[in-house]
Amino acid sequence: MDRLYRDIVTQGSSPASVRQTHAIIRRFFNQAMKWGWVELNPALLASPLKVAVARVIAPTVEQLISILEETKAVHPQWGAFFMLGALTGMRRGELCGLHWDDCGDTGVMVTKSVIYTPAGGTREAPTKTQ
Repeated sequence: MDRLYRDIVTQGSSPASVRQTHAIIRRFFNQAMKWGWVELNPALLASPLKVAVARVIAPTVEQLISILEETKAVHPQWGAFFMLGALTGMRRGELCGLHWDDCGDTGVMVTKSVIYTPAGGTREAPTKTQ
């Protein structure tokens, strides 16, 4: 399996794709064990590549103000969208999933977000944090 994972990377896939492939293979063999087809899950002995976590660098307050002012000047609706995101810390999907009935007299209650998948388009789903 380790050789398979190295080959996948050599062919141009990312370490994250290798980890996803590993997860699928591991689940496949877990099910095969439950059904009695195999006695051992070879994926448990494999060493999938580590995925480097990208470091997120947030803009400074001055940069954020500049971005919000410029966005508002160019397109007021987008300016409001980004301002709401900056003030609330909401994720992009949570912002896109807002409806007027989410807003009340005392604030905004976010219970869903919009998720986009290339195969299925957009759909509403529960937020990542409750």
